[in-house]
Amino acid sequence: MSSANQREWKRRSPSSKSFALTQPNYFLNVAELFLQFKVVESRVGEGEEHWLRHRTFESVEELLAVIASDRVPDVVLVRTDDAELAVDAVERLRDALSGRPTRIWLYGASQEVLAERFWMPVYSAGADDVFSWRPHGATERLKLRLRALAKRLGVRTEIDHALELVRKTIDVLPHAVFIRDASAQLVFCNRYICEFIGRSEHDLIGSDVTEVVIGPGDHHFQQQGFEQVLKDGRPLAREEEWVRADGVSRWLQVTRMRIQGTDGRRYVVGLASDVTHVRSLAEQISERDQVLAQINEHMPAILFQLEEEAQGSFRLPYLSVGMLPGFEALRQPGVRGEDALARVVSEDLQKVMDGQQARPGYVWRGTFRMLDDGGKVRWMSGHATATERAEGGIRWFGVVSDMTERQLMEERLAMADRLASLGTLSSGLAHEINNPLTVITSNLDVLLRRAGKEADAEVIEEMLGAAREGAQRIGSIVERLRGVASSGEPGSVDLRAMVETAVRVVRQEFEVEVRVRSQAEETIWVSGAAGGLVQSLVNVLNNSAEAVVGLPSERQVIDVELSYDPVAARARVEVKDRGHGMSEEVCRRAVEPFFTTHEVGEGSGLGLYSSHAIVEAMGGELTLESEDGVGTRVTIILPANFVSQSAPEGPAMARRPSVLVIDDELAIVEVVARLLKQDFDVFLATSAEEALERLLDGERFEAIISDLMMPRMSGMELFTEIASRYPDQAGRMGFISGGIYTDEARRFVDERPERLLLKPFGPRELRALVQRVARLVHAPAL
Repeated sequence: MSSANQREWKRRSPSSKSFALTQPNYFLNVAELFLQFKVVESRVGEGEEHWLRHRTFESVEELLAVIASDRVPDVVLVRTDDAELAVDAVERLRDALSGRPTRIWLYGASQEVLAERFWMPVYSAGADDVFSWRPHGATERLKLRLRALAKRLGVRTEIDHALELVRKTIDVLPHAVFIRDASAQLVFCNRYICEFIGRSEHDLIGSDVTEVVIGPGDHHFQQQGFEQVLKDGRPLAREEEWVRADGVSRWLQVTRMRIQGTDGRRYVVGLASDVTHVRSLAEQISERDQVLAQINEHMPAILFQLEEEAQGSFRLPYLSVGMLPGFEALRQPGVRGEDALARVVSEDLQKVMDGQQARPGYVWRGTFRMLDDGGKVRWMSGHATATERAEGGIRWFGVVSDMTERQLMEERLAMADRLASLGTLSSGLAHEINNPLTVITSNLDVLLRRAGKEADAEVIEEMLGAAREGAQRIGSIVERLRGVASSGEPGSVDLRAMVETAVRVVRQEFEVEVRVRSQAEETIWVSGAAGGLVQSLVNVLNNSAEAVVGLPSERQVIDVELSYDPVAARARVEVKDRGHGMSEEVCRRAVEPFFTTHEVGEGSGLGLYSSHAIVEAMGGELTLESEDGVGTRVTIILPANFVSQSAPEGPAMARRPSVLVIDDELAIVEVVARLLKQDFDVFLATSAEEALERLLDGERFEAIISDLMMPRMSGMELFTEIASRYPDQAGRMGFISGGIYTDEARRFVDERPERLLLKPFGPRELRALVQRVARLVHAPAL
């Protein structure tokens, strides 16, 4: 081995019995060379201990061959009494060892080896010791010396191993480590320094590090720091610019401290870390802070930090007021955050704070009122994020902007949108009233022309009956729309009636099919302003109608479903379409004010926003679900009850039960009408399509009498269609027929025999059928 380090790190091969390491504490490899004596006379290896690895050689050449194979002993014992042989062997061994720290001890059998003429040339040749083995106990003393040497080498090996670990650790550090003596010469540096400068440790040791690393402008600055640390012993840390081997400058954070060696001399130890990137980031952050400060200074908003104190009080440790008109006083020096907090209307501040969920990560958005410099109330919009304070509690970071003008604009646009909805409603109302009004005026004109002339009493009665029917239809329309035309004061309104009113309005503008179903047999009453509720429903239905226009006919359908939850006392209106649908982002923003997917000028973006606001004002909620390319579902949930309430009292006439008669033969319709008109209000339809149109327009009847067999749409098909849309009306249907001729008709009648009346029939049988299907509690006298 070449050194103690190599002994520790380059273990001898386990296959070598002579130099194998078997003990972790200490060991000694001993080679005994016999130049004049026989091996059998050696006693060094007798009873050898675990620490002693002894091997004998009879020639120098044999030992040199072992050394050449890198199996180097720690001690060579040369036995000879011949000075020339001893000198030759020592010189050849030293040459083969090439500076390795192997000890060469020479001992002879006579006392002459202790004479000067013997040991002087031997020492000169490179021997470490000369002694005689003849005295009593010489072998034991030799073993004691070898054992002591083994222990010293073991300790030295451990020390060298520890030093090597420290050195390797220092070499892999991503920092520069160096030591300078009092003359500023480099006595130690790690690999980082060597790679940074591009020179080997051998070249750097003994040089002045300032000449190599520090730029010319910083030489005096660095030398001054070195001298200061060396003199007063206090550590010094600062940033310095070092020049790398490729000429690139790097900024390093250098810490210097003084140490004292075992020899009493003083040294300065340095530790340097590259902070170029950190320094660059710090500069960028500083520049960004300056930009943000400029933005904050000129943006029309207030930035704040809000913290909750004990007993529910609040403080503003940070406040930055930008170019916000009306709040210039808050920009003046000396203004505290509490001064701005005091301007918030106390009622609004309490509502905002009471409604917050004090948890980290929560984002608050809302509006509140705040007084400007002139004492005027301004509407403010706020946005804040909650974070956790190190000392406990919640800290809010947010921004506030003035939305007073926007609030006014939203109100104006909402009013314009409401007026547009009312305009559409008015046009639909005019269309509905014109038809029965035409019947009234036409019959009255005929009667006026016949005034003073003889006329058939039956014809006059029919004309007056038709006029009365038209007047009743107009009265029914006005009654249903009474709430829509009111001032908007809240009250109890029929949800089904409001839905049907909205459906009629939408059907005036869009040729789409709207199917209304109710899972509740009784009337669902909700508390609110009828006009606002209709407007909300019209906006939702308009959006659905626009989404399905232009699609295949099977997709041009809007389903409206009403239901009631008695446990939660909530009414539910669900509007579903199979239109274009919306993406997740569009669906999320659909209820925001002014958000629209239409071209500029085609929409105000306040439709769903207004509907959402109206529903929330009624104590309900409006939610949207949509899938792009599939369709949209809008759900409105409102507080409701199932208690049947009477309609508001008014100047309406006493209302008789209404009956709708359907037959494709006009003569049959007229006959049935004559039989029933004495006790019922009779309405006529000569086709299933005409009857369905009346129901789609919102008309409802206590009884519906239909012919079973009709062209285009039979009575059976009409029943199926009405059952799918208006189950309550399907339950009030009865049928008349001249005969049952098909299997389908027979199966249909067998399932509901009490609903069929075969022709011919008399007045009593016909009225009995009407009473059965109408489920009248108090039937008129027959």
